[in-house]
Amino acid sequence: MKTYKVLKTADAEAFETNLNELAKVGWKVVNANLAFAGDADNTTIYFALLENAPIDDELKQLIEENTDEIESLGLSPSAN
Repeated sequence: MKTYKVLKTADAEAFETNLNELAKVGWKVVNANLAFAGDADNTTIYFALLENAPIDDELKQLIEENTDEIESLGLSPSAN
């Protein structure tokens, strides 16, 4: 089951750092953008939607998508 997280900050450097840290632990960016707060200073707000899926789900999906390529490798458990 996928889980989602929203990252929101007004500091570009902190935004980049946080995205990099989250990527290291398996989070993937679905969408990222910036907007202006509309206040007197016209503050920039950076935001991103991230998703995280358990590794088992990702592996199953990769295997299903690449069955032909995996079979063409000619690997078998007895070969080990």
